[in-house]
Amino acid sequence: MLVYDLAANLEGRFEIVYTSYGILVWLPDLPRWAETIAHFLDENGVFYMVEQHPVGGMLVEEEGRLIAADPYFDVGPVEAPARTYADPTATLSSPSYQWQHSLSDVINALAGAGLRVEFVHEFPYCGWQRLPSMKVGDDGFWHLPDRDDLPFLFSLQARRS
Repeated sequence: MLVYDLAANLEGRFEIVYTSYGILVWLPDLPRWAETIAHFLDENGVFYMVEQHPVGGMLVEEEGRLIAADPYFDVGPVEAPARTYADPTATLSSPSYQWQHSLSDVINALAGAGLRVEFVHEFPYCGWQRLPSMKVGDDGFWHLPDRDDLPFLFSLQARRS
């Protein structure tokens, strides 16, 4: 079952709808995703998410230098890497495809579904080792050494209008 089919398979409304790391790249249609969220929110219900920032998703390291190797704006689908952050040593046997969504794509999809964005926060760290030079900080998040000028995560809160 896809998230887009959820309304046909689940009843009720909820005070909180939450999504977390790694969801957006698997979704080709953000407006349908946002409509699903809006469908399940109670009146004045809250949607909250934390996700990889699209800028952080563009970056790779080559010979110790950061390179913007992937596009910021959606050109998808693109074939996903043969490795996963869940187990960097594992090699995936089947190809999979992902979509890159800009931050404005996310915000506009939610607004278009009748949700009011209350805040967006951007963070210069990641919940996993996104790049080889990242080190775990005292806060438990992965940081680039001597850099805090690039976003790797964002959070967002929205409500039904």
